[in-house]
Parts: sequence; C-alpha cells; structure tokens
Amino acid sequence: MLPSKSTLSAVISIAVFLVGCKADITANVALSELQGTSSYMDAVLSVEVPSCKEYDSDFESSSLLKLKSRVPVIFPEANFLGCKSIGFNTVANFSVPIRVGKIHEECSGHDICLGPSESQPSVIFAVAGKDFLSGYRKLERSESNIEPSVIIGLTNDSDKTQELVAISLYVDNEPMQFASLHIKSKRYTELKLSNVAIDGTLKGKPVPIFMVEEVK
Repeated sequence: MLPSKSTLSAVISIAVFLVGCKADITANVALSELQGTSSYMDAVLSVEVPSCKEYDSDFESSSLLKLKSRVPVIFPEANFLGCKSIGFNTVANFSVPIRVGKIHEECSGHDICLGPSESQPSVIFAVAGKDFLSGYRKLERSESNIEPSVIIGLTNDSDKTQELVAISLYVDNEPMQFASLHIKSKRYTELKLSNVAIDGTLKGKPVPIFMVEEVK
C-alpha cells in the first residue's frame, strides 16, 4: 500500500527495458520510512510502448507482449496493471516491489534498496540486488542501447528544515556535486542521479545519493 501524498515523494525513473523507450519507477515514501526499519512497498513501473493493441484488433501488441515477458526477468513479482495512451505516448504500467529503509545487511535478490546504512545513518544509498543485476545484464545483452535514468522527487515531510548535500546529482536540472541546499518543511525538490552514480549501482556497488541532516 502506497503512503499518503503528503509524505516524502521518491520518484525513481530507470529506463532498462526497450531501446529508445522511457521507463519510470515511481514510488512515494515518507522520510520516516526512508530512515526507518527496512520494509517493502509497491511502486509503479511505467514503460512507453509503440501501442497497446495490434492495429485494428483487440489483441495485445507484439511490443506489449515482449515487454510483459521481460519485466519479470528483473522483477519476478511484477503485476501488470494495464496499458493506456497518455497524450501522444502509450504507456504500460506494472506494480513492482522496492525495499526502503535502513540497509542493515546486503541488498539481495531482485531488490532495489533505498535507504541509509547502519554505519552511516545520514547518507541515503541506492543499491541493487545480485539477481536484479543478473536480470539487467541479460536484457542488456539483448538490447544494445540501454540508457537508464534515475530521478527522485524529494519532499521534506518533517517539521524541521533539512540540509541536503547532493552527491553527484542534478538538482532541479542543475548539476551539483557535493553541494548543499536547505529544504524547508513540506517543501519539494527534484533530484536526478548522475551517469556515474547510475553506472556504479548497475555494477553492484552501494552508491551514496545524498546526505540529509536536520538544520540546527
């Protein structure tokens, strides 16, 4: 069950499935959940496809069938939610689990983990499990131009101003590396991981995304 919209919003966009197509993983997570005990939550994976149906028929398109066969390679517990047209784009949606909260032990299996380590409680990391990485590499071998991207839409849901130190990020489309900014209570900002951070995650490394501490 997704948390309320008033909580910290983490929007993770990662294009990993089809050449030239955009795929977004979108999740909403409270700051207290992000820094709390590790747990699973449902996220929505949205992938652009050429069409939902074959031309002039009620049958699912070959591109959608191909996608539905590939998503479980990385997310075995994915559930297909439906396919629809949004403006000029056609999007297929899946429900996928992600793990949020403190990372006390190695991120494993098909998990994507987002949270602080036990030794560094103020640093938020992104980590991918070994089975997720194995599935990704299988798709990477079959698709020559995979270009993943990761975006986090961050809202400070606490009642205090938080200092965020961006670690190799784009903040509201501006490049920032080890630069700090203050996020007031209930305020929103958009973060995008650098290519270096994404490459590190896809090589199985725990990648620090940002540091966050309450402003004294």
